[in-house]
Amino acid sequence: MSEADGMTETAAELGGANLGDARLNRRLVRVAERLGAQPGASIPAACGGWAETQATYRLLAHEAVTWEQVLTLHWDCRSKFSVHDKKFNLLKLW
Repeated sequence: MSEADGMTETAAELGGANLGDARLNRRLVRVAERLGAQPGASIPAACGGWAETQATYRLLAHEAVTWEQVLTLHWDCRSKFSVHDKKFNLLKLW
């Protein structure tokens, strides 16, 4: 699915998160989209406001959210892409 279909790449990648609460899952996608849009920015600068900044820090401090959960989703998505990409590159060599 693409952004034209109403789903961003980030939502497709992290939308399968199961942090125990649908609100946390949605927040994870929003935070990742904001931080991904400005990778060099600080969290407050990327969030663009105090409420979003606080929400981001609450998400990151939440006991249900671990870096392993988030990165596993990312790695799973990227490994699927990488396998496809490797096959494509192999085909180009033929």
